[in-house]
Amino acid sequence: MAIGDTAGAFAAAEQARQTMAGLLADNPRSGDYQVMLSLSLNKVGDVQMAQGDLKEALKSYQDGLAIRDRLAKSDPNNAGWQRDLSVTYSRVGDVLRDQGNLTEALISYRDGLAIADRLAKSDPNNAEWQRDRWPMKRSAMS
Repeated sequence: MAIGDTAGAFAAAEQARQTMAGLLADNPRSGDYQVMLSLSLNKVGDVQMAQGDLKEALKSYQDGLAIRDRLAKSDPNNAGWQRDLSVTYSRVGDVLRDQGNLTEALISYRDGLAIADRLAKSDPNNAEWQRDRWPMKRSAMS
């Protein structure tokens, strides 16, 4: 992606997605494999967004969101999984915004912001969590 090779980036992201899906099929309870599959889905979605394929990007992000939501609900005290869920809500919101579905985009941004706010309040000294709130606040307000 950094050098403008979206086709190559897509091939690499899709290969990673397929690899992680295969590993997860062999060990469906692995939280690590679930995290890696959702990360791969986000990377595929990122490339699809760059290529202008909003429909497929939304599907990739929503598939990743489903995994991240399941993980976050399974362990509400896992701050990393909570943050991942928040970030993915923001990505879904970006696609919905670009599709012109502003009502649904706002809902997605607000869902992500609620998690980011909760994390930021739980650890006021965590600069990353404090920073995470601002991009989403701007998106949710626009």
